[in-house]
Amino acid sequence: MKSLGDAITGAKNFFNQLVIGMDHSIHSLSGSVAGQTYPAYLFDVQMVTDETGLSSHRSMVKADNKLRWWYQREIVEYTGTGAVKKSYPVDVDLALVDDNVLQFNAGEKFRAKNQLWWTWRRSGQSVNDRVMRYDYVLDAWLPTTGLSTPVLHRTFSSGVERLLDTNATDRTVYREDNQIPGYQFFGTDISSTLELPPVSSDQAMAWLEAYLRYLSNTGSIVVAYRTADHYRALVGASYTTLETINQAVAGELGLVRIGDLGTLCQIRVTGTG
Repeated sequence: MKSLGDAITGAKNFFNQLVIGMDHSIHSLSGSVAGQTYPAYLFDVQMVTDETGLSSHRSMVKADNKLRWWYQREIVEYTGTGAVKKSYPVDVDLALVDDNVLQFNAGEKFRAKNQLWWTWRRSGQSVNDRVMRYDYVLDAWLPTTGLSTPVLHRTFSSGVERLLDTNATDRTVYREDNQIPGYQFFGTDISSTLELPPVSSDQAMAWLEAYLRYLSNTGSIVVAYRTADHYRALVGASYTTLETINQAVAGELGLVRIGDLGTLCQIRVTGTG
């Protein structure tokens, strides 16, 4: 097996293959026992690619007949024959990851919502403080802030699928299930933030309005935005709060006006209560 001098960083079964990840290459191992007597089984090792690798075995998640994982500042998709970068729309978010602790990035499947979740750490943080969600049916990335969780665990209770994550600071456990939307801790929702992938244009545009669709509920939604002319500038740009929407007031459903110029525009939505 061509190793390029790298160490094996993880492995996961994928149908009739064992996918082996190294620092900067991916390999597959398959075998056959038909007509063979132990230990003379037939094994075949193939290099999938040396243009990507695997940074965390904890990040390897299978869904929709595909395998996905973290490699440096990107998320890779493997179909059984090739591995390609999948996370182009959220490059601006993943650019903040701490390159020195990539091995702590962890992933899990949330089948009830057709989502994959990864928890990861920004530079300068002591625990994983960001969650990246990916809807593998809609092919949509859902960056999330407001959670400090080092692990994700999929479990079932009375037939209901739940995804558990923990707060490393005070040891509390939060729950996201497929019946009650929002994070919960002992029955009380906690604040959570959704950063939408940036919308871009080839030339500067006047960003005027945004539409939010949601069911009438309790609590508030804080809408903020930031604009920039380049992705690198967008990473360091600060958010401007547009308004706080009271979800219990039907008249506030719908339109939110922005009013700014820029090549890139990113919207952040925070739910409380």
